[in-house]
Amino acid sequence: MSSSSNKRTVFVGNIAFDVTDEELTSLFASVGPVNNLRLVHDRDTGKRKGYGFIEYTDAESAASAADMDPALRAQLEQLMSLMPEQLAALPDEQRAQVLALQQTMQY
Repeated sequence: MSSSSNKRTVFVGNIAFDVTDEELTSLFASVGPVNNLRLVHDRDTGKRKGYGFIEYTDAESAASAADMDPALRAQLEQLMSLMPEQLAALPDEQRAQVLALQQTMQY
């Protein structure tokens, strides 16, 4: 990857296995235009490893994704404390967004 591409790419860890590529792309597109989503898979099993890379079309969007607003971080902290049954009760799209956002916090 070139250095200009590195500045546009954000590592995302601990991605829930049931979140779709489309849900992740949609979620991260809220920060800026997504050029590419690459989820890492196990070579032997083909299963996701739970992490990947989001490449934005510009470095500013990538920086925004990597450096979340402190208020957003506080909201995410509250979401992180949801009990599994509370999380399961959320609508599918919202649950997927919460799970993906939780994963970007890299807890």
